[in-house]
Amino acid sequence: MIPNEFREILDLVYKKTENDEVNWRDDTNESIFSVSVPKYSILIQKDFKNRVRIRLMNKYGNDIEDFEIPKGEDDYQLVKELYDMARRRAGSIDDAVSDLKNIFTQKGSTGA
Repeated sequence: MIPNEFREILDLVYKKTENDEVNWRDDTNESIFSVSVPKYSILIQKDFKNRVRIRLMNKYGNDIEDFEIPKGEDDYQLVKELYDMARRRAGSIDDAVSDLKNIFTQKGSTGA
């Protein structure tokens, strides 16, 4: 369950991410994505058991809040969607799909 004091922040992050206004980055691990703002960072991660972990950290890298939402819990859909959006933004998946679509719809041979 999302802690009450963190729910509003998470809702705001979700809405800004949905509007493509959050610069998520890939933290060199395929399953961890983060965004940093002055004094804080938010990390979101999904593990092999489909649990979504969210960490709020201060500027020194210390946890302020750290929680996991397992598949099946009430808040799982929300955090899973946020994770998926963060992954798409950090990995520029939408750009890659668009570029590849353009490449493979051109006439002539493609590839090396």
